[in-house]
Amino acid sequence: MMKWWWLLPLFILGLVVQAPAQLLPWVLQQVNGADAVQLTHVQGTLWKGSTNVSAPLSTGGQVEFQQVQWQLSPWHLLLGRAVVQLQIPQRAGNELYGEANVQLRATEVSVSSQLHGQLQPLIQQWRLPVPITVAGQLELRLDDYGLSDFDSQQWCHRLAGQLITRNTEMRINHVWHPLGDFNTQLGCVTDGNQQAVQLRVEPPNLIGLTVAAQVGGSWRAPRVKVNGTLQPTAQTPAPIRELLVFLGQADAQGRYPFSW
Repeated sequence: MMKWWWLLPLFILGLVVQAPAQLLPWVLQQVNGADAVQLTHVQGTLWKGSTNVSAPLSTGGQVEFQQVQWQLSPWHLLLGRAVVQLQIPQRAGNELYGEANVQLRATEVSVSSQLHGQLQPLIQQWRLPVPITVAGQLELRLDDYGLSDFDSQQWCHRLAGQLITRNTEMRINHVWHPLGDFNTQLGCVTDGNQQAVQLRVEPPNLIGLTVAAQVGGSWRAPRVKVNGTLQPTAQTPAPIRELLVFLGQADAQGRYPFSW
């Protein structure tokens, strides 16, 4: 009688390699529930494929990405972690595009990425609480983002990166005025007994802007604190200078403080 049992491992391996990507939406639903990340138009296998991604935000907005491509490295699984390469194409519907590297371990997720987009469409889609109308080009560089406490819904465990905006403009009375370029440093700091994302902007810039902001709380109930000053320069557009009086009196150094 022919021995065929040795074919069983090959059969199981073939099932794993050819496992359809359509399993992913089911897995996400079991882990996060129906109100979390949604995957649609899923194609390919677990190891390489594409999908549309959407997720609700606490602001009432929606994160949406079309035709996201992924590739999962099987060799890293042998070392106890999953390494996924993501490509987000530049196309209609993707307010951010670029690439990211995601590493998943039993107790931590870490991300590095370089993403690009336009400010105004992103603010509108995500319904971000920005009190002025601004536009410009955006670049998000995450050198190292880590999250290890999933149950607390904190924002970060560690973070190093930059948020760069170029050719930034502000609309006043239906007229766009240049604000220049800004480099926002991203970090993760302790806020009470929780971790919070920190954003810092320092001069030099066209309007003498200094900002120290934090995003704390939880994913479902974020708390945002913003403190800063504006110190107009010789290059600051006149209409923006005229608006500074609504911030109150300048201090002895000519800086106008603001917070929300």
